[in-house]
Parts: sequence; structure tokens; C-alpha cells
Amino acid sequence: MTTRTSQAGRAVSRPGGFTYLLMLAAIAILAVSAQALTTLNSHVVRAEREAELLFRGQAYRNAIARYVRTGPDHSLPRNLTDLLNDPRFPHQHYIRTLYPDPMTADGQWSLVRGDDGGILGVASTSRARPLRHANFPPGLEDFAGAASYADWVFQFKSPPTAPAH
Repeated sequence: MTTRTSQAGRAVSRPGGFTYLLMLAAIAILAVSAQALTTLNSHVVRAEREAELLFRGQAYRNAIARYVRTGPDHSLPRNLTDLLNDPRFPHQHYIRTLYPDPMTADGQWSLVRGDDGGILGVASTSRARPLRHANFPPGLEDFAGAASYADWVFQFKSPPTAPAH
């Protein structure tokens, strides 16, 4: 039996394709790992945006409550900028900035209006299904089991008035 040799005098290896198969396996493992990492990262980003929605929605609800309690007539704000600069009282602020809706690309809120047209609250316009379904902060327990972020309504609820005697 003779061994084929190259011109340099070394034995010629026969291509078996083993290296090619190892490279394909490595690429497949890398692709699956990248997909898992992307999915995990997407989940984390969505959870952070959801937490930000809870913070911003509560900030608006609390600002509306302070606006109503501060005014002599207990009126509702006509627009969100009234929370930033109260037209009734110079230099009065109820919210630090006008926060956009973190769940939507345009950042626009759905406004909940009272009978007089004033703003009672805000809600996201996103129809995405929430990640969180339980263990909400006090006052937001109604959000449990919501089908979408749009169902998370951050609304000021005035305390019941005492009956007159």
C-alpha cells in the first residue's frame, strides 16, 4: 500500500468534512443563543417600560388629585399642561414634566374625561398584553387580569362626600 505524498514530501490528508460539520454546529448553537438572548433582552425592556408606565400613570393620577384639592372650586384640569402650570395659581406645579406614554411609539395618552370635560385620568393606548397580572401597588389592584395596557386606567377618584344633615 502506498501513501500519497505532496511535493513537499508530507502525507496528503483526505477531506472528510468533519471541520465543516463542526462549524455548522457552532453556528447553529450561536444562532440559538443569540435568539434566546434577544428574547430575554426584549422581555427585560418590556418589563422596564411597564414599570415606567405604572410610575408615570400614578404621577398623573396624583397630580390630578392635587390639582382638584388645591382649587377653591375643586375643578378638573382642562388639559395636561394645566398640571405643569396651573392657570388658576401662578407658579403652581403638580407634575414635574409631561411624561409620554412609554408603551407607544407616539407617546400619546388616552384621556379620561369627566362630565364637565375636565381630565379625570390617563390610560395607555397600547393594546399589548401586560406582563404583570398581579401584585399591583395599592390603589391599582383593579389592573389585575387586564387584557391590555389600555385597560390600566390611572384615574383620580374623588372621595365620597358626606351626606348633608
